[in-house]
Amino acid sequence: MGKLRSLMYLWIMSGSPLRILLTFSFVLILNESGSAQASNSAVQESDSLSWYIEMKYGLDQELFNGIQYYKTNVQYKGNPYFPEDVFYNGSVTLRGTRYDNVLLKYDSYSQQLILKYTDFKDRINLLIINSIHLDSFCLGTHCFQKLSLSDDGVLF
Repeated sequence: MGKLRSLMYLWIMSGSPLRILLTFSFVLILNESGSAQASNSAVQESDSLSWYIEMKYGLDQELFNGIQYYKTNVQYKGNPYFPEDVFYNGSVTLRGTRYDNVLLKYDSYSQQLILKYTDFKDRINLLIINSIHLDSFCLGTHCFQKLSLSDDGVLF
């Protein structure tokens, strides 16, 4: 590499301004192609990251957007969950996109839909799905649709 630089230096110094301009352009082109290869490898790394996320959580991260759920110690008469205090295999529709085969539980007292999922570290998480984005959901054979009532707000 040092020999090549010495030869290029001699060629540049012994030539005309046109030769200097051509050499400078050649060096710029080589430099740009190196940075293009680096950016291509960065794109490949980000593609592999997005592939991993898609494989683990599905195609759309909107499903896993909400508040962490904590069970409260409020004394209820009866069971606050519909129909029972278990997670059901169901489906949920958020902003028109349907997600099937998700574990759901519905707290009918607080009108919250709870999603159970396992993260990439194999930890079980409970998440309250944002009701603003929620269109409908099904718990087994029980399906719920968002209703917008005039004065009472949104109910399921």
